Amino acid sequence: MSSVNPSIYIPFVNLSCSEEYISNIIKTLLIGEVNRVDLVKKESVTPHYMAFIHFNYWYDNTASNNLRRKITEEQSVRIVYDDPYYWVAYKNKNPTSSISLVEKLDSAMMLIKNLQERVILLERNLPPPRPILRRSFNLE
Repeated sequence: MSSVNPSIYIPFVNLSCSEEYISNIIKTLLIGEVNRVDLVKKESVTPHYMAFIHFNYWYDNTASNNLRRKITEEQSVRIVYDDPYYWVAYKNKNPTSSISLVEKLDSAMMLIKNLQERVILLERNLPPPRPILRRSFNLE
């Protein structure tokens, strides 16, 4: 994770809050431009979401810079979204990749196809094809 664009973790978000609502609050408070918000539902005595906020970029202003500095230094911060209500936020220590699910599936399908071809060759007792060596010669 980049210290320039750290993502943040909010351990307790009310179930009435949506990804869009959280994204709009972050933008309205001039914190940054949100790439995506991941909500994970937690069933406990008080059902709630955990929120992970990933940024395209943080805005360059005093409040945003102070919040980003505290998050980077692994301090907790309070984000007041509807006074007196606030979220306690922390640095997200395990951000997920921005690679989309479709891209991951495409890569997995290519790998499966390659492995299937290799299995067929092994079952036929044929040696796998040798890699093609490409050499370039400068004859000048």
